[in-house]
Amino acid sequence: MSIDAAALTGRGNYYEDFVVGDVYEHARGKTMEALENVLLTNLVLNTAQLHFNEDLAEKVAAQKHRIVFGGVTASLVIGLAMQDTGEQAVEEVGLDKVRFRVSVIHGDTLYAFTAGTRRSAWCISGIGESTSATRRCSRANGVR
Repeated sequence: MSIDAAALTGRGNYYEDFVVGDVYEHARGKTMEALENVLLTNLVLNTAQLHFNEDLAEKVAAQKHRIVFGGVTASLVIGLAMQDTGEQAVEEVGLDKVRFRVSVIHGDTLYAFTAGTRRSAWCISGIGESTSATRRCSRANGVR
């Protein structure tokens, strides 16, 4: 039995297919649920209470709601981009300059775009490295 790998993954998402300067809009969005944030925040032992203490957040947070832990936000955005950018990757070698411009709260729907920023060849035959910038571009309430 043979398996056509292209049938299992996307087409046009090999290293050779990415072009510096192109912007890729990823197909899916994802609404951030309270369970995802609170569970993962506590599993990694993040002690910043604005991520899991609603009573405190209502008293001191500008938006009056718990805010999503940045590690959860980053994971979700990377996951949204993965089908298009990472299915054919041998490995991901790192993240650089990750920053969040606005807080994410429970109920926000996130979308991702990726822009090709750099390509370089490695010394290993046939293997290349591409650098891209994935960003959360919009939320359900229209904030960018």
